[in-house]
Amino acid sequence: MYRVNVQVVNLKSNQSCCNKKLKKDPYQESQLLYNEVVKVVDLQGDWALVEAVEQKKRQPTGEFKGYQGWLPKIGLVENKNLISNKVFITSHWAEIHRNNRVSLMVSFGTSLELKKKEGDKVHVLLADDTEGWTSQMNVKCSSIIDDSEKFLGFPYLWGGRSAFSKSFQDCLTSVDCSGFTNLLYRVRGINIPRNANDQYAFCQKITAKQLQPGDLVFSSPVKDPEKIDHVMLYIGGDKIIEARMSSGDVSKDTLSNRFGKSVKELNDQDATSGGFLYYGAIPSI
Repeated sequence: MYRVNVQVVNLKSNQSCCNKKLKKDPYQESQLLYNEVVKVVDLQGDWALVEAVEQKKRQPTGEFKGYQGWLPKIGLVENKNLISNKVFITSHWAEIHRNNRVSLMVSFGTSLELKKKEGDKVHVLLADDTEGWTSQMNVKCSSIIDDSEKFLGFPYLWGGRSAFSKSFQDCLTSVDCSGFTNLLYRVRGINIPRNANDQYAFCQKITAKQLQPGDLVFSSPVKDPEKIDHVMLYIGGDKIIEARMSSGDVSKDTLSNRFGKSVKELNDQDATSGGFLYYGAIPSI
């Protein structure tokens, strides 16, 4: 078993590096965060084919297995220890201190093993089995609505699953629609699948009238109603937050404005001006 030993790394369908000129890299599958667990399937030169076991993808058989893809093997470290007491980073980026200095910055959604709490410090075990610490403010629990609003204004990134940073040098950072919802549930200890269609398959199916804040709203094209390709977080009062490719950012809107019908007017699997809508509740832990 291996862990990711860099802040963020791209998971690609081929052995290719990040192309910062492409807003939609056709080879981009997802992103992995620091300390995420992977299984190495194959090694070829400087590249590793891995299964991202913490990012589930539905197989043709109906079972869920981790996403597969390529990443630079230099970003991995062998570590067979299981995390028994997780804490999640809930700030955009958190400083991890080690040996009396800032050792690295990690993204919202990063999971670490809690060793102890001491004053305003949280001592954690890192991917390479060394210890570090971060501020308790970086692992503070908030509501899913409060956490979602931390992403407002972030640029849309195809295959993105990380907090945005202008200064990050190794690859582009931010979220796409399902990377956004995946991270929001991840910091609650709920491991939902990676993409929108699989998230819907994982959900408990509900009607529009049953929507509660924190539930998910899915959409599919008018011409292909069974192809769910987008997911939004419902935050109550007819409002949603979504990472939307067409607008290019994470933004807040109303169902009325986006789809021509308010939540009170919507029926199950309704055809709207923006496509067919579906609704799901994530099972609790």
